[in-house]
Amino acid sequence: MRRWIQAILAGCIMAALVNWELLAFSAFPKCDPQNHERSKEEYCAPKWGPLADGVGLAFGALEQVIVVHKEAINALATVAIAIFTYTLWRATNRLWDAGKEQGRTAQLAAEAARDTADSYMMGECAHIHPSVPDLGHFFPSGAYAMYPADPNTPLPRVHLSFANVGKTYGVIHVLRGEIAIGDLPSRLGFTYSKERRDGSILVRPNTQTDPIPFDLNRNLTIDEINEIGVGTTPIFVFGYVLYMDIFGYYHGRSFCFRVQRGRNASVQLAGGSEYNYRTKTKMPEQFQI
Repeated sequence: MRRWIQAILAGCIMAALVNWELLAFSAFPKCDPQNHERSKEEYCAPKWGPLADGVGLAFGALEQVIVVHKEAINALATVAIAIFTYTLWRATNRLWDAGKEQGRTAQLAAEAARDTADSYMMGECAHIHPSVPDLGHFFPSGAYAMYPADPNTPLPRVHLSFANVGKTYGVIHVLRGEIAIGDLPSRLGFTYSKERRDGSILVRPNTQTDPIPFDLNRNLTIDEINEIGVGTTPIFVFGYVLYMDIFGYYHGRSFCFRVQRGRNASVQLAGGSEYNYRTKTKMPEQFQI
């Protein structure tokens, strides 16, 4: 049994004993020595019998002890109250610690539930990725192949498709693509061209968009055409796509490809985390229904 409970029980027992003493003495009538009809012993005899008489004598002795040692008893009572207060404080402190621990447990449970919900949404939402760049319309063709510097020569063009490999549909809102020849510029110091946004493009699961063109902002020089053709100068295609999922989140997917022509032709990711990253935010107000 805990100590503070024992202290409470002891206090209750003391109170019961005091009340019992008062009850015992109330059974004795006041003695009147002038009353000659009965003897003093007969008149002052207890009305409850021998048991009450013994109890009365015992409590009378206890009362004398209390009167004689009143200060000591008060000191002991003060110590008992202090002990009881300390034990009560400890019990309250333990309850507070238990409450804080329960709060931490509830917080961990809430975080686990949130992580579970986030994992479910990530597993069920749309995931849109760009395809490998198509350079079929990048170099001048036909009559323009002989005169690439002609002002009427079409701009170099790259086509990209965007595939949804997720389980639910996504809606593309913003598409941006850029082309760099030779060196990849620092993304922090690069200024994108005008945004390309063809309305809202719905991309169903396991499907991809039609090829979307992105143009270089100038024509190629003859030297660039030759260097790209033999593989000494690479082409960088980079940009990002912003799309909405069915859970009300707005996803960003940034990408960068390095295209090598010539004998060692290849297409690979480039630019590291500066150019290849993901973002996720709540849906902007202009796209909310």
